[in-house]
Amino acid sequence: MAQCFQVIRESPTEILQGESFYKLPGDVLIALLQEDEVFVDEFTLFQLSISWLEHNNHTPSSPVAIQIMSEIRAPMIPANQLITQVRPTGYMPIDQYIEALEYHHMPNHFEKSKRFTPRARTASVFRFSDLGK
Repeated sequence: MAQCFQVIRESPTEILQGESFYKLPGDVLIALLQEDEVFVDEFTLFQLSISWLEHNNHTPSSPVAIQIMSEIRAPMIPANQLITQVRPTGYMPIDQYIEALEYHHMPNHFEKSKRFTPRARTASVFRFSDLGK
């Protein structure tokens, strides 16, 4: 799996905008989301995850979707994107959504954990908007 992650880090745009991304097994996507060093921001990880889930016909209540959403660090997504773009998808569980909004309102009231820690960014930067270009 380490080699797979290395390939994605070296050429994120080519991998993530191609059909090969949608052919990734769910456990590989989950493992990628568990990484602390990534090449995209958290909102882009969310968008990529939704795209993968929809392409692979997973509903918001499917076990794979639930597991994938549990790896998204929702508090690291800006509040305006949570409200206008994350919640309308129906994929993020309501308790995770509410926790993220509460974090934005009172971040000092949350115990530090992985969920409340931004991922380190690698040199390559990819945004979901790069798809299709």
